[in-house]
Amino acid sequence: MTGADALMCGVDDRRKKLFDNADWNGLDYLDVADDQMSLCLHFFGRIPEGLAAENFRITGGRRIRDVKVIAVEFDELHDDELDDCLKLTLNHPGDFSVYTLCIVNVAGIDRRFAYLDFSFKTNCPSDLDCGDTAPCPPEIFAEPDISYLAKDYASFRQLIYDRLALNMPDWRERHAADLGVTLIELLAYVGDHLSYYQDAVATEAYLDTARLRTSVRRHLRLIDYRMHEGCNARAFLTIGTSANFTFARADEFYFITGGPGIESRDGAIVEAASIAQLPESTYEVFEPVATRNVTPDEDAFAFFAANSTIRFHDWGDGLCCLPQGATTATLFDHDDEDDPNAAPKIHLVPGDFLILEEARGAVTGNPADADPAHRHVVRLTKVTTGHDALLRTLVVEVEWASEDALPFALCISACSPSPDCDRLSDISVAHGNVVLVDHGRRRTGQLGPVGGRNVPGDCACEGSIVEVQRVPLPFAPELESGPLIHAEPVRAEASAAQLAERDPRAAVPSVHLSEGRTRWQAVPDLLASGGEDRHFVAEVNDDGRAQLRFGDGVQGRRPEPDARYAAAW
Repeated sequence: MTGADALMCGVDDRRKKLFDNADWNGLDYLDVADDQMSLCLHFFGRIPEGLAAENFRITGGRRIRDVKVIAVEFDELHDDELDDCLKLTLNHPGDFSVYTLCIVNVAGIDRRFAYLDFSFKTNCPSDLDCGDTAPCPPEIFAEPDISYLAKDYASFRQLIYDRLALNMPDWRERHAADLGVTLIELLAYVGDHLSYYQDAVATEAYLDTARLRTSVRRHLRLIDYRMHEGCNARAFLTIGTSANFTFARADEFYFITGGPGIESRDGAIVEAASIAQLPESTYEVFEPVATRNVTPDEDAFAFFAANSTIRFHDWGDGLCCLPQGATTATLFDHDDEDDPNAAPKIHLVPGDFLILEEARGAVTGNPADADPAHRHVVRLTKVTTGHDALLRTLVVEVEWASEDALPFALCISACSPSPDCDRLSDISVAHGNVVLVDHGRRRTGQLGPVGGRNVPGDCACEGSIVEVQRVPLPFAPELESGPLIHAEPVRAEASAAQLAERDPRAAVPSVHLSEGRTRWQAVPDLLASGGEDRHFVAEVNDDGRAQLRFGDGVQGRRPEPDARYAAAW
């Protein structure tokens, strides 16, 4: 082997010049057959003509040395994407050592690519157990006597003083302004912080000792248990109004609990300006939830004066009640006033909610004696307008699902005790204008921009680099306010009973991210997320604030550098 043949280079420019070269050729690579009785040679260009067994020599081997080529034939693969090869038939296979195939006495073959090193056993499993080379034993240095009980600033400071007393016995300065004392105190301060960090990491590394909520959640996820974050409050609320009005979207209004200093108009409507001046801790906010699918031309929330309080129709009888398990009722609309074709005043459609409640005591007729437990919410599945011709009254027949069946008997009319024996009507009433509300106030803000750094690519060996890639920095923003609520998604076809039942494990974080017109989805974890899935995890820490965690490009999409997100939570 000459000096040119032994030269090792990192860039194969000479190799590139041999492809499709009309004057020079050489060996590109070879394949060993499964039976190890033949070799398939691939050249840079076309296979030279007139090659015979005498033009090939195989050297090398430890136990088997007399490997020879006994036949040469052209093997056409009939595939445009694969190169044709020259098949060399051997007399027998070789051993596990390295062999060298050389081409001899062939014109036009480049000297650096006239031979190939190969092994017969490249793809063969081996049961050899090679022993590791015993390294030289490391040099043993004299170690200082370290007290591992030193864990705070004072003990670190004293430990350094004790060490310097051995190494520098003539230095006895203890004045705080001395540079040496300053360096000792600085090292003790850094050691105290590192010691705290070390203890914190060790504490959070185990489920039994972890103190942070995020650490506990991640430990439990490793054992296939998902810790939920609870569920926000949800209620049905009825609106009493003397005028009809509508809202197109759920974000146009909200409800608050009463608080000190809140001045209301007409006893119910509160101006937004007066609320903004109050501390948020003095009241709670409930936002409406859309429970029906509406078209862009429809209003999501419509309120009618006639729906505020609706009487039950008893068909002229007395001592009436709705029995337990009832799923139908008749509502009184208004007297027809000699016009049985008049339009009903009550506006109810399937999908609306009704609150059925006992408004007066069944014995005394006093509203203070009403049983507050006799209050039930139903969702209407059928609404039919009717007419009581005998009493000349327009009525509305309503039905609801069996899931919302009345859990108790609801008294409609009664008779007062003796000696008055007065007839008591409207013991129970129905309320429309019912809205499903969720506890929580919507916040909005901007997250980002995502940090980034320029990473240069590989050199082109010509005074330039191939490309510069912009790589994002770690991005884990924290929402500026909290606590973040978790709520169950509302199904449009669910009954009132199904909406009232809460399952904390079905609750999802109420946070939405958008990057322009692209939406990102909150998921419990990123274990099942792909590299292009725009998913993120909202991890609630101990003070209730949520920190958002994005993917790394393998499990979940990685945020792009300089990206900004519009957040609503």
